[in-house]
Amino acid sequence: MTAQPLAGSGRASTFGICPDNQWEDFRATVRRAPLLEAAGFDTLWLGDHTLPFQHSRGFNRSVIVELGAYLQTTDRVVVGAQVIAPIGLRRQPVDVALDLASLALLHPGRVALTVGTGEAMNELNTTGRWPSPRERMERCVEGMRLIRRCWEEDGYFRHDGTYFSSFFTLYAKPSPPIPLVCAANGPVLAGHAGRLADGICSVGVTPERFRDRILPAFEAGAREVGRDPGPLERMVWVPTSYHPDPAEALAAARLEAGVLAGDAVENVVDPRHMEELGRGVDEATIRAACCVATTPEEIVATFRRYLDAGATHVIWGDLSPEPDLVPDLAREAVIPRLRAPVGRDR
Repeated sequence: MTAQPLAGSGRASTFGICPDNQWEDFRATVRRAPLLEAAGFDTLWLGDHTLPFQHSRGFNRSVIVELGAYLQTTDRVVVGAQVIAPIGLRRQPVDVALDLASLALLHPGRVALTVGTGEAMNELNTTGRWPSPRERMERCVEGMRLIRRCWEEDGYFRHDGTYFSSFFTLYAKPSPPIPLVCAANGPVLAGHAGRLADGICSVGVTPERFRDRILPAFEAGAREVGRDPGPLERMVWVPTSYHPDPAEALAAARLEAGVLAGDAVENVVDPRHMEELGRGVDEATIRAACCVATTPEEIVATFRRYLDAGATHVIWGDLSPEPDLVPDLAREAVIPRLRAPVGRDR
């Protein structure tokens, strides 16, 4: 069963925002959620982090609790987890399926899930376990299959896989189906996403890589199993730091730039170390990986590059140092221009 496109979008472009809930008390982000909905975003996404990627403004909370709070304080917007790793370290696939299905029963048609292979900061630091990248990818693929069975299969079933052995049934299935998206920045996992998921999400990649390496593998994977890739979502998560003061915008982007330092995401478990690595990342690398903006026009131009590269859903991964500035900016100067035909956005 394939879920409907996000926000009932058909093939029209849609837009989401992922508030940086590693930066501030999540009660502030919950209070801001209705403003982001009113700004015109189609989706609100929330990361699943046990520790943040920086220390100076660090905060942590439960993503499942925060998802519920966002759903309670908004009316129409789709709210999704991005990214949960159902790889059997912190999160078992059956538990992920049950958590998201429970939210969807309370808020039908407004819940989405993006899965991925995990990060050391969230998995290794809490479990002491950290399999190879290949094994984590295999676990993620099997986890997607198991989540699907929980959401879709009638009656009791037994799953005996390589990594998971489960006996389960979900008595009340989510209806409409929950969109299941797979985060993938490379062609191998992109192919699996095409075979199994309702969409793909690439995080922090260039438009050229998305167009030339990821989407072809995603579409080939779908066709390989007889699926039409046309209705599937093609999503990108674009790290974006906005502030009228260019120094402030860059400093905020630098605070989490440690993720750009070599294999830090694979190895670092201490936010203080990650933040220190970020201080050594040069400005050109930060700007190449992140939309560091002082005007709405810069944000619109960056997001349009991803739409031109084939994205159907662009997510503002918000790193802005003053996030209270974002709702008005998005409502007045970003979302309307992105929805306008090219040449009529001024």
